[in-house]
Order: sequence, then C-alpha cells, then structure tokens
Amino acid sequence: MSASIREKPGIDSRRVAPVGVKELDALAEHFNRFMEQLEQGKEVAMSLETLRALSDTVFQNTIEGIAITDLEGTIQQINQAFTEITGYTMDEVLGKNPRMLKSDRHERDFYEYMWRSINETGRWSGEIWNRRKSGEAYPEWLSITTLRGNSNEPVGYISIFHDISRQKKTEQRLSYQAYHDALTGLPNRSLFRDRLEMAIASANRTGEKGAVIFMDIDNFKQVNDVLGHIQGDQFLSILAERLVRSIREVDTVARLGGDEFSLLLPVLQEQSDAIEVLTRIIDRIEEPVLLGTKTIHPRASFGITYFPEDGNDSDRLMRNADMAMYRSKHRGDGGYTLFNANIEKKNLRRTSLEDKLRGAVTAGHFLVYYQPQYSLEQKRVTGFEALIRWNDPQEGWISPGEFIPIAESSGLISAIDTWTLRQALGTINTLNRETGKQYTISVNVSALQFREEGFVESILAALNATSFPPELLELEITESTAMQNVSAAIAKIEELSKRGVCFAVDDFGTGYSSLSYLNRLKADTLKIDSSFIQELDTVPEAAAVVTSVIALGKNLGMRIIAEGVETEAQLEFIQKHSCSIIQGYLFGRPMPFEELKEFLKHEA
Repeated sequence: MSASIREKPGIDSRRVAPVGVKELDALAEHFNRFMEQLEQGKEVAMSLETLRALSDTVFQNTIEGIAITDLEGTIQQINQAFTEITGYTMDEVLGKNPRMLKSDRHERDFYEYMWRSINETGRWSGEIWNRRKSGEAYPEWLSITTLRGNSNEPVGYISIFHDISRQKKTEQRLSYQAYHDALTGLPNRSLFRDRLEMAIASANRTGEKGAVIFMDIDNFKQVNDVLGHIQGDQFLSILAERLVRSIREVDTVARLGGDEFSLLLPVLQEQSDAIEVLTRIIDRIEEPVLLGTKTIHPRASFGITYFPEDGNDSDRLMRNADMAMYRSKHRGDGGYTLFNANIEKKNLRRTSLEDKLRGAVTAGHFLVYYQPQYSLEQKRVTGFEALIRWNDPQEGWISPGEFIPIAESSGLISAIDTWTLRQALGTINTLNRETGKQYTISVNVSALQFREEGFVESILAALNATSFPPELLELEITESTAMQNVSAAIAKIEELSKRGVCFAVDDFGTGYSSLSYLNRLKADTLKIDSSFIQELDTVPEAAAVVTSVIALGKNLGMRIIAEGVETEAQLEFIQKHSCSIIQGYLFGRPMPFEELKEFLKHEA
C-alpha cells in the first residue's frame, strides 16, 4: 500500500476536491475488496491502478490526518494534514509507533477496548485525546480500519483523524452558558440544583448537615427605576462579587434570576455556622454602593432552611428557603427568617387564597364598602372612600389585610382595582342622582395598577362607561408608589388632572416623606395615616407629626384628611389644628351601599 501511494499515476490532484473521513473509510474498504480479487488477472490490475491513482489524490488532498502502519504499528506513511494537525513531519514519524502521540489522558482499559474492537470487527472509531509535537493535548475523532492482503489476511492499519478542539470549545461554551448566569457569571438555577442534589446525597452518606439560603434585594426596583437598567445590572454584579467574597470555598452562590440569589452551604458542623456565614454576608451586602454620582444603600431579605432537618430533596429545600425569604421580605425590615412548619402552613394558606382570588371577581364574591368622609367646615358628609371586601362562600369574610398583599404579589390586584373603581363610580353616581348631592368618591390605586402603561386610559374608560363626573373622583396613591418613578407619576397625575380627576397621597409619613417630591406631585389631598392618629393620646411624637403634616398640607394648598379618628379626644385635637376632613369609626364604619343610604338618611 505504501509503495502505491508514493507512485504518481499522473492524475492532477489539484482538480480533486478534498474529501472527508467517510470517503476515506469507503476507500479503505474498496481497496480491501480489490486486494481480495488480485488473482483475477489484467482486469483487476487495471482497476487496482485506478484505485492507486484515486487513493494518492485523496491521500494528498484530504483535510483529515492519515497514518498508515504495518501490523506491528510502525508508521509507513502520513499525509500533509497529519503534519498540520500534530506538528510532526514524515521524517520524524517514519518507522515509529503512533504511541508517540499518546496524551496520557486515557487509562489502559481504554486502549484494550479499542484494539479488541479492531481485532474483532476490523475497525474502531471514537473520540481520543492525543498530544501534538508542541506538547499540547488536543481531542480528535479517530477512525482505525484494518487493511487486508490477497488472502484477506491483515497487512496493516489506516488511521484517519480530525482535530475537534474548536468543536469541543464550542460545546464547553454552550455548556457554560446553559449552566451559568450571563450577567454575573454565577451558576444558574439548573447548576445550583445539581450541586444541591450532590450535597444532599453526600450528607445522606456522611451524616453531615447543610443549609440553603435564598436572598432577595429589597430596593432593586428603585435602583432600576431611578438609575436605569445598565446601572441596575452593574449593581447586581457588584452584589454578586460581594456574595462570592463572603462565602467559604466549599459553598456555592447562584443567581436564580432578577434580584434573587441562592447560596448552598454543603458542610456545617452546627446550624449556627450558617448564621455566622449569613451575618458576614449581610454586613458586606449592606456596605454602600457608588453608581455614578449616586450612593445606594443595599438591603436584602434572606430565608434559611437546613437539610436533612427540613427536607431531603432539592425541590422541597428550595421551596422552603423561598418561603422563609418572603417572610423576611413581608416584614419589610430585611434580615433573615429560619424556615419552620408554621411558615409552610402559612404558605399553603397563601396558595389556597391565591387560587380562590383568581375566580372571586367574576364569581361576584367581592363587595365594595363605603366609609364616610366628614367635612369639619361644612359639618356634613361630603364623600366616601371605597374599600374592597371579600365574602368567600366557604370561608366567609376574609380580611383585606390578608388577601390584599396576596393580590398585589400575584398581580391580581390590578383586575380587582379596576372592578372596584367601576363599581364605586356606578354606585355613587346612582346615589348622587337619588339625593341630588355631589358626593365625592376616593378609590385606592395599587402600585401595580399605577405603573401600568395603560393606567390613564383605564381610568378614563371607567369614567366614560359610568358617566361619572371626573371632578368627583379622587384616586389615592401611597407616597411609596409615587416615589418608585417620580417622573412617570407626575406625568400620569398631570394627564388625569387636566380631565378633572383629583389625587390624594395616602399614608403620608410612613414611607419616603419627601417634601420636594410631594410638592412636585401636585396632589390635591394629603391623608394622615391612621397609625399617627391612634397614637395621639399615648405617644408625644405622634402629635408633633400630625401637626407638622397639617401645616405642610396647608402651605401646599392641599386638603387634609385624618384617617382612623375613633375618640372624642382625637377629634378635639384634629379640630384644634384645623384639619379639613375626618374619616374614622367615630363618624362611620365602612358599610355596604344599602346600609350607607340608611346612614345618610339619619344624617339628614
């Protein structure tokens, strides 16, 4: 074979396109068949000559590396591609064994299996690591075929291979992308789950303890809204680096998505070890972050669950940590919460209520109650606040304090708000026609509804559908809702104000309390939170807050509403400081429409 390859049969190899490993394998098989027929005379000799010409052209032009050896494995011939891939020339390998290319990355049984396959079937193909002349190990796809002589006896071997380094790097890159977060480079949810399952299996064997921690950044949306997504991404990357620097070498930190991170502490001597790690993390996370000219003070909420105590599978543990983290977030003070059975019970309750909420609006299980607002100047009821109530067929009345947060976090609050607005507008329109009065109606707007792009259009649509006078509608937004995106809030308020709609800032004093932003919002009414009114008799500072808010509202030309007035002493204080309107149980509880009409008859 080697002699025929060295011969130049006169075929112009430049006109023959390079071929691949399949063609070469077929050529080897073709050659063997011709060798079996050598005894058939001149016709075979001519065919053999043609085969030699073809084999020489293929041999010299293929991009695959080729080496031909005798039965002892001594190299008889190589092609140019062999040299380009391995770095060895013909003079350097002629008469040597291909073992010179071994990378030492394979065990002995790998080669034993290879040669067993060659001896039994006449061929072998697969991925193998070899080493270039430079010393670099590289992966290749190798095919070895047995060459046979006149009587079908083996006479040597032909090895055909190609370098798959680039392919392997592409596979590694795709694998990395599949298991790592693109922004931070941290493991993603899939890789975190894999490592958690390995840690659980190890703990089951050794009896060790471990912990899973979930983290959610409390003020990330504010950073995104104020500084933009580019600096928001920078903020996340900085916190990711802090997390990595805070954990032990055996631990894993992953980004689950958005502003949520998870940590795996696979080896703990005591549960308190996890608290020590977490305390270090909290201290580092809460260090100020400088983004451009803005200084951000990060804060995060954490949830911790232990294994095997709290569970022994990845899904349960991740769910436990998530539930505990949301308990911390719900408290609003950052810090961490340890998972316990009570949290799971509350989560099941939450899930049950969320399922019921989804059908409660269309099923007619919600009612609108109306709480009177009493004008101290006019000495009469001038309007009402619309308040949603839920009467479930199975459970009866469910507190707004329980279902409103669930509606907000699940995204259902927007649909509930829209329904409440239309119900209230229609009802008070009817009341005004029947009484000949011009009662106003105040309706709460959730942060989710206020942020929606179609918010202004939805309000105008409700007014048109009910023919309600816009000047009698007052939309209540909390100061924290307005502060999430001040420019957008101002634009929406101005657009609806042009149509006559009024705005009230609710719960003032419990959130940002930014005087400059309050002035820019151009709201019509300022509502003093009921918590300050309730503390008037017991907390001296509460009186100072209430008087300050009243003075502030007056200076800005706003109406002042005091919520939660329940006692004569509170009323006396409010009157003394010339508050505009009072709302509270002292004048009237929230009530359904029919009861409201009876209430108004007694007032008349």
